[in-house]
Amino acid sequence: MKVCVGIPSYNEADRISFVVSQIDKGLKLLRENFPQINDCVILNADSCSSDDTIKRFNNTDTLFIKDSVLTKGEPGKGKNVLAILKYALENSCDVVLTIDADLESITPDWMLKFTELVINKKADFVYPEYKRNRFEGSTTNHLAYPLIYAHFGKDIRQPIGGDFAMSSEYAQYILEQQVPIDAYKFGIDIFLSMNAASGEFVVQAA
Repeated sequence: MKVCVGIPSYNEADRISFVVSQIDKGLKLLRENFPQINDCVILNADSCSSDDTIKRFNNTDTLFIKDSVLTKGEPGKGKNVLAILKYALENSCDVVLTIDADLESITPDWMLKFTELVINKKADFVYPEYKRNRFEGSTTNHLAYPLIYAHFGKDIRQPIGGDFAMSSEYAQYILEQQVPIDAYKFGIDIFLSMNAASGEFVVQAA
């Protein structure tokens, strides 16, 4: 079994090294709990950053292999996420995660919590369930969440959470869909959640 953790980035030199380090520690924890995982890769999909993002990523010491892909043209998170999914499938990965490059709250156990549901065939799409006070996440609480629930009847509490785990089957499904223009930018999160809600996929929170 192979796991790919992708980091979409653009000008995140100040924070990407921390995220990579936490992912690396988390993959070690994951391997200890799931010996059937024989390969892991940390992938940076970058929109040709003008700062030292790529250099910081490459220079961060890790136990697991790192790799990089560059997306050209107008920068966009969605463009990078789709590149991560494509890379994961081309390299026979069974599980693929996307973790934001500026995520300051990430801890190693995230890798285990997100991935174990896919490994155990309990989910095809795993979204985060952040702990927030009631004054945070207004766009999620008052728009994204109720619209997804009303239209699809799926209780996806964080449909624009940004950090997801997916089965290879779901990744393949996404790459076969027609992608709207906005999904090449920050609309990718809701695009992923809506497709998970509308398709025949098991959706779970981590």
